[in-house]
Amino acid sequence: MVKRDELRKYIKEKVLLYGDTDTGKTYTAVKLSEFLVQQGKSVVFIDPEFGSHRELVKLPDEILEGIDLRVVRTYPEFRDACLEDSDCFLKIVDGLSEGMEIHKRFLEDKFIAQGEYVVGEKSFKIQDKDTFTLPWQTYAKLYDDLKGVVYRAIQHKYHFVMTMHPLKATETKTELMQSIMRKFDTVLELRRDETSEGGVNRYGVIKKNRGTDVSNCVLPDVAEVLINKFKEVIS
Repeated sequence: MVKRDELRKYIKEKVLLYGDTDTGKTYTAVKLSEFLVQQGKSVVFIDPEFGSHRELVKLPDEILEGIDLRVVRTYPEFRDACLEDSDCFLKIVDGLSEGMEIHKRFLEDKFIAQGEYVVGEKSFKIQDKDTFTLPWQTYAKLYDDLKGVVYRAIQHKYHFVMTMHPLKATETKTELMQSIMRKFDTVLELRRDETSEGGVNRYGVIKKNRGTDVSNCVLPDVAEVLINKFKEVIS
């Protein structure tokens, strides 16, 4: 007979937060980090966009000491930080979309250094290195690389939270987004609306919570909901 306590050892929280700019993705990730450090848990916080500093700087020094902040500037740094095995309780990747952008620059620099790029069995010379941008035919490699990073990262023993902007511009990006979402147990969409008084109302919508029927449940405070989710893990 399979023991319930044995099964629980293998359950890890894998949460994806996605939404447009200024919907509270980084704020939520930082608030969760603060809570977990207060509980004596270690957190690795990967930032590929220099976007978390305004939220992190608000935290007390004793909280900051418990957060292992990794500011990554290149795609190899981003990939290695995501895939590094760690004894941390939670790893946060605050910006898969930004990771995608630095990977794009990485491939562009690689092709420029080679002086050519390859599509299928054909090789194409780069005529103008100053204006070269990644050809659309080579995006398949970029997307496959990113999916590989996500798939491998969530197999580690730590809990995992990732944020990203929605990918809706093309059918291929939509497929990439759906592929990534399938790998997470919980998917929360963060939104913002302008109020009639000129303010902003931020909230979340549960798009997926494996094992439950959520029916697009609206969350007035995503950070609080996520903290409560991890309280159950700790208890």
